[in-house]
Amino acid sequence: MCQPASLAKAKSASAAFADYIDNMKRCPAKRGFHTDCVGTVAACNIQIAYEKHLNNHFFGPHASLVAMTSVGGEIAALSGDFMNPYTEGKLGVTEEGAYADILILDGNPLEDFSVVGTGDQWFGAEPRPDSPETIRLIMKDGVIYKNTLGQ
Repeated sequence: MCQPASLAKAKSASAAFADYIDNMKRCPAKRGFHTDCVGTVAACNIQIAYEKHLNNHFFGPHASLVAMTSVGGEIAALSGDFMNPYTEGKLGVTEEGAYADILILDGNPLEDFSVVGTGDQWFGAEPRPDSPETIRLIMKDGVIYKNTLGQ
């Protein structure tokens, strides 16, 4: 049974965000991609995949990619030394001297956003792989963590 305080918070949040999507489309503001995931790694993988799906559904592939990449870099940079371990170069840009994590995808996310590892279901969804097959290469800090390009 839901506690009265929790129900009041849920109703308040629902009212506050009732027009969020329409307002963001009418008056776009920079928006980073984030998730507030609690639970097992498997449960979080499902939730994040679904949130990527919703992001694309509401805002389209280009805006979703920008939120997940360059704006995320800007947000991390704004945190300064407190949360940003990469203070010697720029984040969220592709240019000489900038920090870059690289994903190589099998497909074009502007044409098929599912290549970034989306899922169209949250509750009741099947477990997801730690890294979707369509993500062929993952490099972070110059270290390759996944490489299926030669396969």
